[in-house]
Amino acid sequence: MNLGSPSLEAMRERVNHARLSLASAGASENLYRLARTLALLPEHQHSVDWIDLRADALGLRSECLFRIEQYASAAEADAQILALLTGQPLAERRVQALSRMAFACMQVAQHETAFRCAMAAFQLAMQHNFKGHAVVALERTAMCYSLLGDLTSSERIMTEALELARQVGDDAFVRSRLSNFMFLSWMIHDNAIERQDWLGAKNALERVSDIAREGNQLIESATGFEACLWRSNHAGWLRRSKEYDRARCEFEAVYATASQQGWVSITRHASLELAYIAHANQHPADALVFARRTLRDESDPDGYGLNERAHALMVLVLHGLGRPDQAARHALAGDHLRHQKQQQRLAVAERLLAIQPSIDAALHDCDKLRIEAEIERMRETRGDAF
Repeated sequence: MNLGSPSLEAMRERVNHARLSLASAGASENLYRLARTLALLPEHQHSVDWIDLRADALGLRSECLFRIEQYASAAEADAQILALLTGQPLAERRVQALSRMAFACMQVAQHETAFRCAMAAFQLAMQHNFKGHAVVALERTAMCYSLLGDLTSSERIMTEALELARQVGDDAFVRSRLSNFMFLSWMIHDNAIERQDWLGAKNALERVSDIAREGNQLIESATGFEACLWRSNHAGWLRRSKEYDRARCEFEAVYATASQQGWVSITRHASLELAYIAHANQHPADALVFARRTLRDESDPDGYGLNERAHALMVLVLHGLGRPDQAARHALAGDHLRHQKQQQRLAVAERLLAIQPSIDAALHDCDKLRIEAEIERMRETRGDAF
């Protein structure tokens, strides 16, 4: 080996350092560190150990990109992993990459692709007895079911994931699952509200009250991003349960922590949730401040559509204040965003076409017919084919 080439042990130490700092350091700082590490990894090394290390570094890069809402870029990083692992005996890395890709594709409205990735990750995890990874894949599958309109399957599968997590994981692992279940309760509640299913919305929140208590007990030993995410998800549940004062206190603390760390995916949610709370408490000036903060914090078109929702809330608040001209401007901005969002989705879909071969290759060892049959069943139930 060239004397100037880094050793495997030295590079592994760099990657592990990036992993350890992921919970506390800002995402941008970690992305810079990982970019330097990936650039230093020798291209001519093709042993399993070197490939595994490169896959590990790319996976950490994907996690960093999640935190600043660059989901398409995260999916591309995981597609690199899948391509890198072709013909390699590194099934665990493949499962992890598929699970992350499922999450990324959900955020850019590629729900059927996300479902394929999540189901493939689950099937591969069970084939290799990676039960911890199977839990994560089940969670992603549950979220996909919700986004594709099957709320009953969504909640059932998330319950199965939590039961399996309690069998195979430690407190930290269970904490993360509880946090994700809390977030899913938001999704089910909000979907029910859109359908004017008031009882379904109420039941979605009540069914996770025990999870809220359990999570609050376990989170006392958590720190960093994990603790901040739980508090955000819990505060969202409180807000939807109309416990506005408690929700406001939690979201204010969440926003302060996430802002300091550069966790944009959390700060923007917290801003908008604080705007909703202020509106519910009949504090229109505060509602406008928090909604504008959501707009100000926009960083990437791959996000959750928070700007569109912020404009809609501002229209409502401004009409209530007797300021129809300003309300009209925000309504127009919301219309523009909806059009822009559709264009962005088309652009992202085209961008992600490049990773489709990696997904197809990963599905080779899975029950692809079963996955496609489920997608078709949900299309027929919805009466569409998106």
